[in-house]
Amino acid sequence: MNIEQVPTFEPATAPPPPIGDNRPDMIQHARDAWARLNKWLSDHPAVQDGTEARDGKLMLDVAKGTLKDLREAREGESAPLYEGWKAAIAKYKPADEALEKLLGELNKRLSAYALAEETKRRAEAETARKMAEEAEQLAREKIEAERELAENVSLGEIGVDLGSAQAETDAAVEEARQSAAIAKAAERDSRVRIGGGFGNASTLRTEKVQVIDDAAKAIAAIGLTEDIKLAILKGARAYKKLKGVWPEGVHEEDGERKLR
Repeated sequence: MNIEQVPTFEPATAPPPPIGDNRPDMIQHARDAWARLNKWLSDHPAVQDGTEARDGKLMLDVAKGTLKDLREAREGESAPLYEGWKAAIAKYKPADEALEKLLGELNKRLSAYALAEETKRRAEAETARKMAEEAEQLAREKIEAERELAENVSLGEIGVDLGSAQAETDAAVEEARQSAAIAKAAERDSRVRIGGGFGNASTLRTEKVQVIDDAAKAIAAIGLTEDIKLAILKGARAYKKLKGVWPEGVHEEDGERKLR
């Protein structure tokens, strides 16, 4: 098949070629070639002699030519779309990057403010928590002291001011209740929320980051998947280019021998 036979594809919006246009449908042409090759392979599970080898060579050349023409047709149709895509990316990229850069700087400053404010609020919440614990402990002591006084009165002790003890206990219990409420509110409000604007309030979020502790153990657990293999070989080729030798654990050898 000659290069001249490769069709020139119009854009998808173009009208279909006129009746009588002799340009082949390359997809159908490739399917037909596949069908012929598939039948030949089915009829020849193994190449037995020189005649079959020459027939196979003919099928090889035809299939390779068809595949080449198919890919050229694909490139002819897709290249303008790809170039248009690249042009659109290049057109919008400067404004996109400039705005994203300033947006990142603003986000950085707001995050720094929110982090500092949250640190301050958490310190205040911790202080309020400790005060609530102290108030609760004092209330427990007042309750126990009142119980002891009431027990002494029941045993006949004279001159015990049980009313004052009860008043002190009630005041301590109320103080503990208020301190607990303050501590709870401080803990709730320790998370900074920046309102304003027209979107949802912004809050600090902790992003999860995956860390490799031991690459060898990770690969042993996951297995040498195709993605990991490709990544290792890519790194090995870069290492070879830089150092002139393959890294330990990787070597180069002859692959499968096949016709070209």
